[in-house]
Amino acid sequence: MILAIDVGNASTVLGTIEDGEILRVVRIHTELNNTAAEYGIKMQQLFSYYGIDQAAFEAAIIASV
Repeated sequence: MILAIDVGNASTVLGTIEDGEILRVVRIHTELNNTAAEYGIKMQQLFSYYGIDQAAFEAAIIASV
């Protein structure tokens, strides 16, 4: 599974992709003052909420404005 992250000025979009198919898309607010740890915790909470196994990620794609 691939984790795709698009960091925008107003929102950050997280998506999971498996076998070329988009499985889930989640949008969160982009917070200028958040630390990497705060984003990590928020992402862990989202993975847990949606039942996504973090160990299944093979790669990540990150885009930013």
